[in-house]
Amino acid sequence: VFVSSLARYVLYPGSSVYAATKCAVAALSRCLRAGGWRTLTVYPGPTRTQQARDNAVDNSREARRMAPATVARAVRRAYGHGKARLCPGAKNKLFQYIGYLAPRITGAAMKKAIFDKLPARDDLAMGHGAV
Repeated sequence: VFVSSLARYVLYPGSSVYAATKCAVAALSRCLRAGGWRTLTVYPGPTRTQQARDNAVDNSREARRMAPATVARAVRRAYGHGKARLCPGAKNKLFQYIGYLAPRITGAAMKKAIFDKLPARDDLAMGHGAV
């Protein structure tokens, strides 16, 4: 089981390094699967984890994040059915689909929801560094 991220499909400024690593995880899983290995790549969206709490701009909507146990149950079911990919949650699947078809729309939404709320940093404004 490989844990990628919805960031694989929904990109926004400041997420390039994170998204690139999650794309690499998904690519590794696909390559292994093509070589005959049984793999499942999970693309979870916002999940109630310590990492999410530590890195969120605003935790006031934490209750909207998916519970880790919900993600785990979905992973167990998908793996048991031999699925190759899993994006748990209807809202996450919708965002994944829109992100695949219209990346500029989801990118603009994520920029407004996350990036624009981050404290200003000169190194990011100049195109240096990553968040």
